[in-house]
Amino acid sequence: MEVVFVTGFPGPRARLLAEAVLAEEPDTQVWLLADPSALADAAAVVDSWPERRRVRILEGDQAGLDFGLSGTEYLELVEAVTLIHHVAGLHAHRKGPRAEVSRRIRGATQEAIELTRATGARLVHHSTAFVSGDRSGVVYEDQLDQGQSFFTPAQEAMAEAEAQVRREMRANEVVVLRPTLLLGDRGMALEAGPSLLVMLAQGFPGLSLPRPTARLDLVPIGYAMRAAHVIARAPAAPGKTFHITSGAPQTTERVFELIACEVGERAAPSLSAGAAEVLLRTPGLDRVLGEARTFLQQLGTGATYDARNADRILGPADLRCPDLEAHLPDWVRRVQDHLSSSGP
Repeated sequence: MEVVFVTGFPGPRARLLAEAVLAEEPDTQVWLLADPSALADAAAVVDSWPERRRVRILEGDQAGLDFGLSGTEYLELVEAVTLIHHVAGLHAHRKGPRAEVSRRIRGATQEAIELTRATGARLVHHSTAFVSGDRSGVVYEDQLDQGQSFFTPAQEAMAEAEAQVRREMRANEVVVLRPTLLLGDRGMALEAGPSLLVMLAQGFPGLSLPRPTARLDLVPIGYAMRAAHVIARAPAAPGKTFHITSGAPQTTERVFELIACEVGERAAPSLSAGAAEVLLRTPGLDRVLGEARTFLQQLGTGATYDARNADRILGPADLRCPDLEAHLPDWVRRVQDHLSSSGP
C-alpha cells in the first residue's frame, strides 16, 4: 500500500490535499504531520472523514530535526512513504522577525529534502507564484531568481526554500507547485488580499482599488489542491515547476464589480493609492486582513503567470478551474460572515 506524507496539517491546503488523495486513491494511506498546538484540531478534522481508517496523524515539528518525530516514528515514515507533499512552508511562521521566518520555512523545507533523499520518494514542494516578488510582465514556470525584491520576509523565504528544492531536481524526483491567489473553500481560511475587495465593496460603497486594469488571477483553493494531486502523480512532472492558475485572469475593476453586485453596492470611481494607504491604517483592519498591504503592492507589479507546464497535464486530465462567476458568490458570502464575526 502506498503512503502519502503531507506536512502542514491541518492547514487548509494540507487538509484539502489529503481529502483529494483519499477520494481519488482508495488504496492509499495518508500520514499527516501536525504540530502539538494543532493536534486537537487535526484530530477533529480526521474524525470527520469517512476514510479516517486510512489516515495517521504524526505529532511533530514542521521545521524540527526529523520533523520532531521520535526515532521509531521517523524510521517508520522512511520505510513507508512513497510520496511527499511538503505544504508546511506556506504557513510556517509567515509573520515575525525576518530571521525567524526564514529559519522556519527553510528548516521545514530542508527536512522534506532529507526525507526524499532517504527514501527516494517523489517530493512535491508547495510554493507560491509570488516568489516572483516585484517582477513585472510574464513570469515563466522555469524562472526563479531574476533579481527581484520581495514584499514580505515570507515571500523571500519561500523563494529561498524553492531554490533549495530545485537544487535537488537532478538527483531526486522533485515537483514544484506555484498557485496564484487562492480563495478559501468551505469555510476555510480566507486569503487576506482578495478579502480586501469585499471589505471595500461592503464598507466603502462607490470605491474600487487602484490599478483597475491590473489582472487578478483568483483560484479556488479546492481546485488548486485537486490540480496539485493530479500534477503530483503525473509521470512527466518531476524536474518541473507548475503555475496553478485560473486560466482566465480578470481585471481588478471587473472583479470588484462582481463583488459589489454580490454585496448590493455599485462600483464607481477608483480609490487613489494614497487613500488606499490611509484605509490600510484603519484601526482593526490589519488584524482582520493582515496581508492586505502586500496584496496592493503585488497588484502594482502587473505580473502575469505562464502555465504551459500545468496545462500540458491538467488539460488531458480534463481538470479546469471553475469560472469566477460560478464560485465568487459563495466566497463573498463567507468573507462577509468572516468580517461580521471579526469586528475591529
